[in-house]
Amino acid sequence: MLIAGSPSEGPQGFWFEGAWHGHAWVECDGWIVDVTADQFDAPPVIVTPVGDSRYRVGVDAAEPEFLARRQRVAAALMAQWNERMKEGMHHET
Repeated sequence: MLIAGSPSEGPQGFWFEGAWHGHAWVECDGWIVDVTADQFDAPPVIVTPVGDSRYRVGVDAAEPEFLARRQRVAAALMAQWNERMKEGMHHET
């Protein structure tokens, strides 16, 4: 899992209304998972293949401790999501 994107402005982030906007998302197994796209009047959650032209990875200029915190939070959220998916599968069978 990779947290991609960049909160800084420039030719990176999310393409919306003819400009790049600082943005971050998760990439996992060839997929972009964006759970905050609705700030750009997009659907609340976007799951799309890596390479979607609306997304461009940039350089995140945040301090190392903030980068590490983002990685920890994303990993914890992904673990919670995976657990919920497993629980849902047990209820369906």
